[in-house]
Amino acid sequence: MKTKQLDFNSLAQTQKAFKDFKKRTEHGHEIRTGQRKLSRPLDLSKALHLILRSEIAKGGWSFLKPKNKEKINDLINYNAEKCNIKVYRYANVGNHIHLLIKAQSKRGFQKFLRTITALIPRVVTGAKKGKPLGKKFWDGLAYSKIVTFGRHFKNTSNYVFRNALEAFGVIPPRKEARGHIKIDFISLFDG
Repeated sequence: MKTKQLDFNSLAQTQKAFKDFKKRTEHGHEIRTGQRKLSRPLDLSKALHLILRSEIAKGGWSFLKPKNKEKINDLINYNAEKCNIKVYRYANVGNHIHLLIKAQSKRGFQKFLRTITALIPRVVTGAKKGKPLGKKFWDGLAYSKIVTFGRHFKNTSNYVFRNALEAFGVIPPRKEARGHIKIDFISLFDG
């Protein structure tokens, strides 16, 4: 059996793909649609902003409906503790959920993501293992972005907290807000 000799062009393409992988800090939703799959970037020394979005989570299936809200909160807290995930910020916005987390291990993060993305639709829709929903619940892959500690972490934390306040009607949504409302939420509540 003959082996194919490597040429420098394919080696250069491989190295370029590897460099692109090293630079990536975000994954999911509509990023890389129609392109080949790559693994989700994860840096265990940094935080991660995770967004789970579902456009069919409205009305009776809204994440903010009292019975759903409490079950989703419990589900996220239980699985975060079970998978050694530290949750810095959490915002349930009705049709999407923001999480600012830090994972201790890749395996723990994968288990956490797989578990909550499977159990939240079951809790909300009442679907069971033998009785599926029949359509996709999530709009796409869970969006994740690596967040460095410092200014980036503070800005992301403020963004997640702002989403929570908008969901509860404490402040107007950004589309309706007149002018810029710039508040340092971390300083207000964390001391």
